[in-house]
Amino acid sequence: MKSIIVNYSLLEPCIFPHQFETGNELKSGAIIPGTTIYGAFASEFKHLDSDEGIFKNLFLSDELIFQNGFPVKNDIKKYPSPLSWGKCKNSEQMFEVEHDCCDLMDIDSHEKFQNMGLCKQCGGVIKNNGSKWVGINEKKLQSQEFSIEYEMNSHNSIETESQSTDENALYSTMAVSQWNKSRISEYSSKILFKSDEVYKRFIEKFPLDEVFELTLGKSRSRGYGLVEVELSDYEINETLNISGEIIDIYFISPGILSSTVYGAVKENILKNDLSIFNNFPEYTEENIIGDFVTVSGFNSMTGLPRPRMVAISSGSVVRLRFKEKIESNDVISDLLRNITERGIGLRTSEGFGQVLIGTSLGRVSD
Repeated sequence: MKSIIVNYSLLEPCIFPHQFETGNELKSGAIIPGTTIYGAFASEFKHLDSDEGIFKNLFLSDELIFQNGFPVKNDIKKYPSPLSWGKCKNSEQMFEVEHDCCDLMDIDSHEKFQNMGLCKQCGGVIKNNGSKWVGINEKKLQSQEFSIEYEMNSHNSIETESQSTDENALYSTMAVSQWNKSRISEYSSKILFKSDEVYKRFIEKFPLDEVFELTLGKSRSRGYGLVEVELSDYEINETLNISGEIIDIYFISPGILSSTVYGAVKENILKNDLSIFNNFPEYTEENIIGDFVTVSGFNSMTGLPRPRMVAISSGSVVRLRFKEKIESNDVISDLLRNITERGIGLRTSEGFGQVLIGTSLGRVSD
């Protein structure tokens, strides 16, 4: 499967959609949803080429996967931290993952979907999610100190039919700032192509190593959302050396699983979605630490709202124990890479169900 890296530099404040807006506010999420990236490229393609047949082959055929855009600082991409990581109340600092009491998966008294356990070393209560962001350094997850700058503004609403401004109707916006400690904010994502033909057609309109501008997110007519974009080729040529009886599947974006579409479940949540990957070894779900969110949205192609679905939240971790120990080889390596590329569950072409896979989250695939 071919893939390209997309790097974004914010030229204006951006309001990235997320699920937790209320009332008369527009509040940006910290991550660029794959759905937003998909819509921006689809809209730009229509401006560049009016051929409906080519457009459908590219954007309506499920041949493209638009992964979420994650913030980048010092060339390290930041992910939401695993909910299975914890912080002991008796400690001033976040324990790293190899320390027994930071991994809630390993706490004897811990039950599935419980939010705390007891430290094996001092008996103190461990609360999950001790760090908001993590990064990958030398194939290892590490907690990262990183904050996103936001801008607050108020605007008058506009009457739809007359396009006049209603001065009595104000709404507030909270947008990701284009400036972060005196430098332009940076994001990065991947686009994956299931066929070489789709890849060739895509880069004909969006050439590699050329800089161009796109608008992303909400309130674009208000001066939000302008970003500078550069595409570059990306090729994975490294073997994933993962072996043993246990792996952790760590969701870096919400996963709309076939078992959770209509409501939260707390066991066998990956059974149906992993079964589509050929030769996946037999396993049992040993532990799950996570949460659930409701996802919805609006389909600009059809002009209709999307159905509301339940998804396992980003940061959730599912631990699998194999019935037989797996050995690192090309078959296992290709299988796990296929899962991390394609994602797990529904609407993976829009960035849902992105995962990293590791052994007790010590070393992970990227």
